[in-house]
Amino acid sequence: MRKKFPMWKKLANSRGEILRNHSTLWRNGIDHEIEKLVLSPGWSDFHITQLNDAGMMAGFAAKNSGAEQVVLLLPIEFEIIHTEVDPATGNPVNPGKDKVLRDEIVDVRIKIPPLGGNDWTVDLTIEPEAMRTQDLPTRGDVQMYDFGQIEPDGTVTPDKTQFVLKASAGGERTIKAVFNKAGKLKIKMKSTDGKIDFTSPEYTVEERIRKYAMPYPGFPNHDPNQYDKDFVDAVEHWRDFYSHPIDTVDRIKAMAVAESNVGAYVQNPTSRPHDILTIGHPGDQVLATIQGNPAQWDIVPDHPKRPARDARFKQVIYPDASISSPREAIKWGVLWLYVKAFAQAPVASLGVTHWTTERNPIHTPTLVWERRNKPPYDVIEGDEESEFIFVGWHSWDDATKLYNGGGDAANPTKVEHALRRGLHYYNNTTKTIWPIRSSKSARQ
Repeated sequence: MRKKFPMWKKLANSRGEILRNHSTLWRNGIDHEIEKLVLSPGWSDFHITQLNDAGMMAGFAAKNSGAEQVVLLLPIEFEIIHTEVDPATGNPVNPGKDKVLRDEIVDVRIKIPPLGGNDWTVDLTIEPEAMRTQDLPTRGDVQMYDFGQIEPDGTVTPDKTQFVLKASAGGERTIKAVFNKAGKLKIKMKSTDGKIDFTSPEYTVEERIRKYAMPYPGFPNHDPNQYDKDFVDAVEHWRDFYSHPIDTVDRIKAMAVAESNVGAYVQNPTSRPHDILTIGHPGDQVLATIQGNPAQWDIVPDHPKRPARDARFKQVIYPDASISSPREAIKWGVLWLYVKAFAQAPVASLGVTHWTTERNPIHTPTLVWERRNKPPYDVIEGDEESEFIFVGWHSWDDATKLYNGGGDAANPTKVEHALRRGLHYYNNTTKTIWPIRSSKSARQ
């Protein structure tokens, strides 16, 4: 989607005065010095205008009933162009009017007609200040936006704040930009000679699944973002099924970092090449449990008061569940996180103390570990009270700890680093994976 912002309009009452040398206006036999460059007609009571072949307009104006001045209007063009391809359509993403996506690398086209054949040198930043940085644990305030220079060979040099708009190119240039924080912002542009002070319209940066940097640590040829749509679709599917949303889809992607480096290093690439969330290990019986053997109990999702203390239960049984593709493996891996969030007993060694269910007071037998996967009484039908009643879900942080179950002692650390710190953790060494810069590389 393209949006242009011409910063001038032609005004009436022209008297034929002549703009000369981009610096004076000839009127009544006198050269009047142009005192101010203005980028939009914020002046009142324009008396005359003159439009030259470069599209610049000059005129005498009074501001706030003050003294008459000669001003020059510049037809600045400022355009954001979406170039990221939506995998669902094969077309550029289209988030809507005056919107960009978090971590979306966009083109910004700028054009300012040159004055007297001179180049413009401009500095760029964003406002408000709150959109510029984010406090990340252990990293402090990290810059959350970037402008990049497109080089002749097509590569992008990030971390640029100053750009030259060459007169030889008509004052036109396209640069790269990325914004890593959801919210609202404006782009500020000032010329180094003080003549231009431009503010763009306000843009909304919409939150979406976090993009990871390329090259990805340890696997320079691997694209860690290729499964993003599968992560999003799986999270939305089970959110609608349970009416209990996962706090953020970024959690699932961070779990994939811990489990398989987002598919770059699965446990068994020969027999389980798509097992991105590691649910297919035969000894764990995770996939077998999802398929219905051994038994595992779940909340009935269509119970009218779900999730409530009178919720009924049913067996988790999806006999067609598989890891035959990344999409399938991710879908069932997300279900397993829900199983842990609902059904897993506390594990003190992982710091999880919450019970999601408790024994119904009308039943006297003491709850014992051996009954953790036994069906409650009257699990679906009948009027009798069930043996257990629902208390509440585990937090998603606790469910994530239970998902791995302690098989990898560093797993919670890996997830935490990828989810909240923008870091890839391995053997006490960290490398940045987000926020990304305009070159797709990570900000250090």
